[in-house]
Amino acid sequence: MTSLPGIGRWTAEYAVGRGLGRYEGTLANDNALSESLREIFGQDAVNGPTDVRRLLGRFEQFSGYAAFYFILARVFAKTQPRLHHM
Repeated sequence: MTSLPGIGRWTAEYAVGRGLGRYEGTLANDNALSESLREIFGQDAVNGPTDVRRLLGRFEQFSGYAAFYFILARVFAKTQPRLHHM
């Protein structure tokens, strides 16, 4: 898939996860994921995609799921819930 113009590793890993249900990909180049892992494991824990893959490797075939949860944890931690009153 990455041989197609404009399709990089992130897009390929995301498409395989969402389209084929294979979540062993880690989205290791995702900036939000790297920042989330730094906040959880410490600033020195993640210095690039190799470190992201190493940290998420403990989740084995579920590493893609873990990546999404770490990204969402960062998003939710940075946003305030909004209550809508009717």
